[in-house]
Amino acid sequence: MSSNRSSGREPRNQSSRRESRREPRSSGGDGASRDDGSAYIGPERLITADPVLRESFVQRINSRSGYWDITANRPNVASQYSPAERQDSRAGSSRSRRSRSPRSRRSRSPRSRRSRSPRRRETRRCAHCQREGHYSRECVGPVVPMGYLSGTCVECEETGHVYGPRCPKWEETKDKAAMKLIWFRQNKPEVQSDANLADLLKERLDAGDEHWLGARNFFLPWTGLFAWNYQKEQEAIQGPGHWTGYRYSFVGRPDLEAPRRPSDPKRGLCADTREAIQKLRDTGYAADEARMDVDVPRSSTRRAASSVTAGRSRTRSSISVYDAQPDECTNCDQPGHSGLLCPLPCSACGSAEHKYWYCPKRLDACICRAHPRHLLEHCQVACELCGDDVPAHPAVECEVICQYCGQEGHSALHQCWPTICSFNRICRFCKAGRHLVQHCDAAWCPDAECNHRIGCKKHCTTCGYPEELDLQREEHGGPAHSCQWRKVGDPEKPGSGVYLQCPGCGHKIASSGDIGHVRLSAVARYTSKAKDWEIAKAKGREAGGDPWDDELPECPRCFKKLYEDGDYDLQRTRVVDIKKEFLD
Repeated sequence: MSSNRSSGREPRNQSSRRESRREPRSSGGDGASRDDGSAYIGPERLITADPVLRESFVQRINSRSGYWDITANRPNVASQYSPAERQDSRAGSSRSRRSRSPRSRRSRSPRSRRSRSPRRRETRRCAHCQREGHYSRECVGPVVPMGYLSGTCVECEETGHVYGPRCPKWEETKDKAAMKLIWFRQNKPEVQSDANLADLLKERLDAGDEHWLGARNFFLPWTGLFAWNYQKEQEAIQGPGHWTGYRYSFVGRPDLEAPRRPSDPKRGLCADTREAIQKLRDTGYAADEARMDVDVPRSSTRRAASSVTAGRSRTRSSISVYDAQPDECTNCDQPGHSGLLCPLPCSACGSAEHKYWYCPKRLDACICRAHPRHLLEHCQVACELCGDDVPAHPAVECEVICQYCGQEGHSALHQCWPTICSFNRICRFCKAGRHLVQHCDAAWCPDAECNHRIGCKKHCTTCGYPEELDLQREEHGGPAHSCQWRKVGDPEKPGSGVYLQCPGCGHKIASSGDIGHVRLSAVARYTSKAKDWEIAKAKGREAGGDPWDDELPECPRCFKKLYEDGDYDLQRTRVVDIKKEFLD
């Protein structure tokens, strides 16, 4: 027994349903399917008394093309519907569109109503890579073999010229040039420009720019060599055009995006703007290029990232993308191969499964050398500062003096790790290499008898001149000392093996304490009897010279060469020692 009978309901009229199934499409049956997937509704189902609407509906259904979209000019009932009139009605004034009836307005889909809105959100489009979502000032690539984004102006968002003195908007926007060429390019390749980046920052400091005066702990753009090597490595991993898949998650906030990108070791993090200027000077933006001819592009004067042999540099037009080879490896700093193809293990943790820039523990790398291949907590380099009286212990665990910042009372491993990460393991004394304080020549005092040889503030860091003698010279009207020696490091014994060398003749002395008596005698010539100093100084001027202006050489060889009859130990000569002759 069927379910219809058991439920007590009357059976449905199955015959009418079968007839409707047999009815062809042309008969206008209800719910007939069409080739385009839409439902066909016969004209007998259209309930309307308007002949214009009915006629337009029938024509639209019979044509079997497009979607159901009926538009009728209600005020002009006598006119016949046509596609031309429909197009003219859409192109009418906004007032006529707003005056349409609510019924005709509801006939349009919500998407069509949104698309006709007069307010549209501005779309960011980069003129360099032609992608949406960012501007060229934030673009990551591609770069040319010289390591920069070529041929795009970051101000005009146009190709054909670069941002600099030759840009038509340079004069009105040059105050913001440092923002677009440096601030928005943190840990990204440089943008081709005619301007000197170091001079731009210096001009902003001189002008009192609040942003650059207060800028702290920011990154610089990459050097050309680093940018080109990084692009080659990414192409080897992800394939050509890897920059097309880069997500710009922090548009307009380079301070949030830069820490998540790799940093160039030669530039890296800058504590303030003055340090940034010095790093730019050391890596391609010398001061003598500040007043260069604007007809010559700034980037064309720099050496290409893919340098050629025999000391020749090729022009940008003659460099091919295929024949350019990296100069140094980012994993071992050796020429001849890229960081991805380096045969050595990771320079940060020592793993053979990846290289330095892809190491998950890169921030935990040791500071004992540039390529330690072990983590900071695993370093076994012995401390050389505590002496033989203290049991041997690793240098990074020494709490007498920190082996990274040189301060007393904490260790590099337990208390100084945040500072190490902030400055990318760069030494805080020389600000150039990655090494322990005990191996840094700049951190050691040239005076071997000094009680605080690491980070000493009582002696000149260049020549070891005592601060006490400088104060005596200042009290008696004399100028500060002039450094007659330079500190030189011993490669076989870095740090503690520093010595002084005369730049004139090359004479070497082990410590500045060896000439302490000579320096004391030179100052005592003028300060032993202060009450007679003004008279002696006046007498010296009458004789045609000022004793302070003719400071005697501290080097014994240079002294004997100039004054054969002079007394080197007492710093006396027949020409300069006017005070002694006057007092005697």
